[in-house]
Amino acid sequence: MPTILLSYRRDDTGAIAGRIFDRLVGHYGADQVFMDIDSIPFGLDFREHIQETLKRCDVLLAIVGKNWAAPDEKGGFRIAEENDWVRIEVEAALAKKIPVIPVLIDNEATGHQLFPDIAVSGGVLHALWWDSRNDVAGYSPARPVGNDATGHTAPSLDVYASTASAAAGAWSPAVKLTDVQSNPNYEQFADRTIPFAGDYLWISAVGSSVFGVWTDWRNTQPGPDPRESGDADADAADVIQCRTFDSASGSWSGDTCPHAGGLDQNIYGDQAP
Repeated sequence: MPTILLSYRRDDTGAIAGRIFDRLVGHYGADQVFMDIDSIPFGLDFREHIQETLKRCDVLLAIVGKNWAAPDEKGGFRIAEENDWVRIEVEAALAKKIPVIPVLIDNEATGHQLFPDIAVSGGVLHALWWDSRNDVAGYSPARPVGNDATGHTAPSLDVYASTASAAAGAWSPAVKLTDVQSNPNYEQFADRTIPFAGDYLWISAVGSSVFGVWTDWRNTQPGPDPRESGDADADAADVIQCRTFDSASGSWSGDTCPHAGGLDQNIYGDQAP
């Protein structure tokens, strides 16, 4: 059994690194996979612990995302600093002639990639995730998914998937699984005042059979919120709801038609690479 070290930058690929770790542990066992967030004993020096871990590692997986080089506020990069933890891990592995396999799942310059899930079968990795590269509101790293510069929302998310050999580490071009783009910003919660999009994506692989499932908002029924004057906040995120106004108390009732479609987040799936 190989012993594997995952090297990653937490604010860059922490989510997918955690999923890769979980799946590798499920396949190889907890004693064969090392990841700093779980494996460094309290009080130990990070450099010394990495050196000791590398003595029993057969391969290092470098999980690379958009900000792996980590630009800083001075115009430089953290990866160029001698005390950068990611640099220390990779340099130490190279010095010990341990194979370093870069893992870049999806080198997409536009869009947010969110809530990945990963499966491993027969030495092959399979991943899927939410992706906003086709955001019709206009992608900006400074704005939430599906929001344009005025705060108006629009369909923005698709599910993409990719696959790679665990040995080679090179991922296939991402494939879009969804045939309908959807808007994650519908105000369905907290009495129809806020949106919520969770990590409701799953991929399963058994040999060559791979299937992904997810929930999306294609069937959500939009509609006016009677508590607003039209779409007062002009966000196009209100859902159909039924309320009555009590003039005596000056208050609105709760939603009396919660099953009219305003809360729909339905489950879809498709074969995945």
